[in-house]
Amino acid sequence: MAKPDKQSGRRYTEAEVRAILERALRDAQARDVGHDELVAAAEEIGISRGAIEAASRDIEHVRGEAEARAAILARRRKGFRSHLFSFLVVNAFLFAINALTPGPWWFFWPLLGWGLGLAFHARAALSSDVSPRQLRRQIERSAALARREEDRRLKERRRVEQLERKQRLERSAEELGHAVEEGVATVL
Repeated sequence: MAKPDKQSGRRYTEAEVRAILERALRDAQARDVGHDELVAAAEEIGISRGAIEAASRDIEHVRGEAEARAAILARRRKGFRSHLFSFLVVNAFLFAINALTPGPWWFFWPLLGWGLGLAFHARAALSSDVSPRQLRRQIERSAALARREEDRRLKERRRVEQLERKQRLERSAEELGHAVEEGVATVL
């Protein structure tokens, strides 16, 4: 992809172009770039709109998968913390009952059984392995949540527009009433 520079005649390889652009972006003021700005900048240096669109879709897909993976792992860890809290509270209560009552020590039996289940839960919760099926389901959940949020915003916007229309109509009716009163008063 080496292209001559019109002013100096210098040429850069694709790797050099990538490195230069990455460094320039790092050194530039930290701000988000809009899609149209990105497309315009790419077209300026000879990258087609189609190539930018394809790369943008790939980035969005990767971003969506990363967000889905993070949500799955966060949900797993939250579930484990809840399980651990229940384990500690219940087993502390069982220990207290066993300590306050005469007889042999029995509290460790539920402690061992539940502890084994908790250990398996910890292994699953602290693992970063996520199956493709889990990722797909989380992406679908996120998309459904985004659609519901967009629907909610749309309904709210419509409600506000209806309220504004109603207020404008009431003002117009009031102004018409005043104009009619003034016209009648002028005629009389």
